[in-house]
Amino acid sequence: MAPYFGYFFTVIQFLAKFSLFVFLSLMPFIGSSQQCLQLLDSAQLMMKANAVITTKVANKLKALLDSGVCKDQIGYPEAYSSLGSVYMSLNQQSNAIASLKSALDLKLKEADSTSIELVPFYENLFSIHKDVGNYRTAGNYLVKSSELVGKTNSPLAYFNHLMRTIIFYRETGQYDLSEKFLAEAESYREEFFSDNDSIKGVLLVESGTLHTIDGRYEKANEDLERAVQILRSSFPMIHTRAVDRLAKLKYKEGDFTTSEVELLSNINFKETHFPDDTLLLVESLNNLGLLYFRINDLDNAKKYFQLLKKVGNNYNIIEPYALNNLGVISMRQGDFQNAKSNFQECLVLFKQTFGTLHPDYSNTLNNLAGLTLAEGNPQRALSYYTQVLDSDRVLYGTNHINYATTLSNVSRVYKLLGYTDMSTRLLNESSVIKRKVLGSQHHLYAESIKELGVNLLAKGDTMRALTYFDSALQIDVRHMYDVFPVLTDRQRTLFYNDIRIDLQRFSSVSFSENYFNTVWAEKALNFNINTKSALFYTSDKLRLLVTNSYDTKLRNKYILWREKKFELARAYLMTSAERNRLGLEITGLEEETQQLEKEIGLSVGAFKDQVENTFYSWEDISNALPDSTALLEILEFKDFELRGDSALSQGFVDESRYVGFIIWPDGRLQRISWPTGFDFTKFYKNYKNSLLFRVEDNTTYRAFWQAIDQKLEGIEKLYYAPDGIWHKMNPSIFYNPAKMEYVADKYHTVVITSGKDIIENEESNYYQTATTIGNPDFSKNPAEIRLNQLPQAADEARDVSYILGTNGWETDTLIFDLATESRVKSISRQGILHIATHGYFSSVIEDNNPLLNSGIVLSKGGSDQDGLLTAFEVINLNLEGTKLVVLSACETGLGEVRNGEGVFGLQRAFLVAGASHLVLSLLKVGDLETREFMNLFYSYLVDEPDVDKAFFEARAAYRTIYPDPKEWGSFILVSKK
Repeated sequence: MAPYFGYFFTVIQFLAKFSLFVFLSLMPFIGSSQQCLQLLDSAQLMMKANAVITTKVANKLKALLDSGVCKDQIGYPEAYSSLGSVYMSLNQQSNAIASLKSALDLKLKEADSTSIELVPFYENLFSIHKDVGNYRTAGNYLVKSSELVGKTNSPLAYFNHLMRTIIFYRETGQYDLSEKFLAEAESYREEFFSDNDSIKGVLLVESGTLHTIDGRYEKANEDLERAVQILRSSFPMIHTRAVDRLAKLKYKEGDFTTSEVELLSNINFKETHFPDDTLLLVESLNNLGLLYFRINDLDNAKKYFQLLKKVGNNYNIIEPYALNNLGVISMRQGDFQNAKSNFQECLVLFKQTFGTLHPDYSNTLNNLAGLTLAEGNPQRALSYYTQVLDSDRVLYGTNHINYATTLSNVSRVYKLLGYTDMSTRLLNESSVIKRKVLGSQHHLYAESIKELGVNLLAKGDTMRALTYFDSALQIDVRHMYDVFPVLTDRQRTLFYNDIRIDLQRFSSVSFSENYFNTVWAEKALNFNINTKSALFYTSDKLRLLVTNSYDTKLRNKYILWREKKFELARAYLMTSAERNRLGLEITGLEEETQQLEKEIGLSVGAFKDQVENTFYSWEDISNALPDSTALLEILEFKDFELRGDSALSQGFVDESRYVGFIIWPDGRLQRISWPTGFDFTKFYKNYKNSLLFRVEDNTTYRAFWQAIDQKLEGIEKLYYAPDGIWHKMNPSIFYNPAKMEYVADKYHTVVITSGKDIIENEESNYYQTATTIGNPDFSKNPAEIRLNQLPQAADEARDVSYILGTNGWETDTLIFDLATESRVKSISRQGILHIATHGYFSSVIEDNNPLLNSGIVLSKGGSDQDGLLTAFEVINLNLEGTKLVVLSACETGLGEVRNGEGVFGLQRAFLVAGASHLVLSLLKVGDLETREFMNLFYSYLVDEPDVDKAFFEARAAYRTIYPDPKEWGSFILVSKK
């Protein structure tokens, strides 16, 4: 497992980078002296058009000014100042500084040292030295300006000076001084500008920005919310700055939802109202890229950093920021060569502009250090990190989040070098700072205590390590609940992957032999219960909220999103030529569907309290279990290893292990574990082969179930939440040779997703309507998916319709050419959906989406559909109010098993689409045998509304006809309610 590194992105926070005073009113001149002014006019006109020509003109003018030719012809100090602004636009800092210094020197010869005429010259030199990182010199000029600006008798000039002072001390980490001048500016505003909302708003923006940086988030929120409100109607440009700063605050607080909404809205507002001012977009684009990186959405992060780079093509100062941030993306994606090239180029540009003692230079050097470490050179990485730490100490002091992050990075190098004690000391110091600045519920604090836990684990202090892991997971799971409702499915998956790694590590230690019978195993169980199939549960709750909403616009947008998902699924399965012919472009469709999904999520965010998840304990499940039942929760984990010979490394072994927990209604919790090295894969193969070759299976029960079964006395029904390889087996057919009985002889087993299903078991209203589908016409399907017709499946569908129809159900039977893909996609308001056709599953994952490799085959019909209804498309069916879906095709229960998320296939798809119960097969079953079982099942179902009871009664009757477990045990029942 790769270690976590604290990457630094370069944060851009400005409307216009430079604030030089440009002198345009120069002294009059006559005759041949026109050359100097013409050159200056030409340089100023071409500043943004042609850098090469502008440089030549500026250099020629500088030579004339230095020679004294223009001395008696134009305002000399003013001309040098204007020339300095030209050089600054060309990113030629040394020439700019020289010109501005010449301007001041000449002005000092003309004016008294206390003259207010010196103010703009001091301010210009302050601005340029600040922007290039010469903070000490900049500060000196700021002080000189401060001594004079009060004499101008211009309240506005003095207020602007105060604002520059506030920003300067904030940017140089002198927060006490910045706050001091903030207070002075507020008093000055109340005296001179009490009715000026723009000045009040600007001051609130800067106050909120300062308090965001120093960690006083409550005060920052108050100031920025007020600024947004004050500036919204009358001062749109300043308002956009307030929104950017508020969004950045929300991001730092971990409120990604609000941050994303504000940034996307702000970008749209800027593009609409200020289409020609691309520089205005910079802060929003950068912050949105940072946000997407934080939730591991690298594609979107890269997209916005590339847009930032595009803007930077017109502004030299932006280029290194974009290069740095894109370098971090390349590094995370494993493209080390491109990342290194970006970082090295970026360092050169920052050094030329700012020097080496500057936050942006240090941030990029930090990233280069992380890259160097990833390339396997810890000594050089430590050298880089030490330079960054020294700079941070000077720039920010030792109570700043950047300093704390660099401490964490240095600690990781020492850990890799084998100096665990030194690493732990630095991590402790870092975590104390983060807790003080960010609070105890922040994700960056969680990162530090996770790292501390790993170090403590390496030292053998397992109890303290588990304490840290537990605290970090509590933070992360709470954060997951906060952000999941408004992320897209893709973003939720990316975000969830990081949490899964931390949970696996905690589970590995807690489920080990030394701790399995302690409270730590119970804590790990609770975390697993609350994160198991987290993606599924979030999708399910959001679907329910939308379909039950009275918001017509929201519902219509949801319908449009479903239609676009169908279109995207079709495009995935086409060849490039087919897509080109129909004008379908996958990237565009993906962006369109994700945007719709995002808008739906944001609308649902207004009702976030209805989709938030409650953190349940196993005791909560115990209290909800009916009498004569129990819950078996199977959990997969992998051993976590630390090696610390000469250096400390960490990672997970490849082989999966499993533990089981039996939860009883009376508050008991029983635990089952298997020894290290137990070969689950070997015994699973035995199970498959025994069914394939129809031989008596005397090993599977002993291997998988005996330890469980010995504890399951006195129950009638077992709720069973499998994980990993257990998803592929039906415990009901495990045979106990000692007692010559199957598990099904003792109790009924109902498959559920997680123990949460026992608690979140709300009553639903189901429709008394049914659609049955059988033997679609395969003759018009593409040649590669033409299959044998299934006449028995047609009879099966007719049988089911007859049984239901004669018992008061309204039925619709779709046989042969009526059983089209498009017809099935339009199904809604059906209490039962019965599908008898071919199913398919491929282990080859299409487009990295496992929901594309399983599905059912329908008729193509006369439409442009292909006849394949993938699990990806099934998810978007409207099955709200559907009590039961039956998939009588062979192996419809198969799919890709993902740790902690279950089977990504038809099973998951129909549940997400809204079905409450599923009957599906894990094995191949004969057509005639399937038809007989379905007839029995529906005959019981019309008399017994409880799907569970009807299923088990039908299976018992069917078993008397077909005693082979491959026949009667082929179908399983999966319940959500």
